[in-house]
Amino acid sequence: RFRRAVADAAAEQGRDEAEVWSEVEGYLHEMSAAHDDRTSQGWARMGDWFLRAYDVLVDEDDMQQLRKLDRSHSLALAFSHRSYLDGMVIPNVLMARRFSPTYTFGGANLNLPLIGSVASRTGLIFIRRSTQEIPVYRLALRSYIRQMVTNKRNMAWSIEGGRTRTGKLRPPVHGILKYLTDTVQGDG
Repeated sequence: RFRRAVADAAAEQGRDEAEVWSEVEGYLHEMSAAHDDRTSQGWARMGDWFLRAYDVLVDEDDMQQLRKLDRSHSLALAFSHRSYLDGMVIPNVLMARRFSPTYTFGGANLNLPLIGSVASRTGLIFIRRSTQEIPVYRLALRSYIRQMVTNKRNMAWSIEGGRTRTGKLRPPVHGILKYLTDTVQGDG
């Protein structure tokens, strides 16, 4: 399916298929994330340290319901993004309760030389914000999300797609949610 999508994209754009494959591979490499246990545990401890001044309230009854779903499905968890700490809460709460690892989508602008390489080993997937002019990038992201759902990976992201300098919430961005629903419905 993925090979056919790349071939179709090359044909639509009037480009050589090998050239499109090379571009897709580059984007997938840029997005790639994994969970290294030692790195993830250190990242979680750092997140807990940052969150030490806040009360994180968790409904343990709802956690039990989520745990049942976690055994056989991907969990898709959207959060609001008033601060950079918001992206640490969900993965840390789930990790502390021994859920399957959570992959969190974050802006490519945060992929800084040292921090980015560490963060990607904790399941942070760096994605570009504006992709209207890059159809091959959207194909790669859609395919990456499809594979994550196929592999029953949990995903979290800021529904606003970023934050403002003042902390004011932006309107929702539906790209990741659209890719997820398309995948679940079999359209993606």
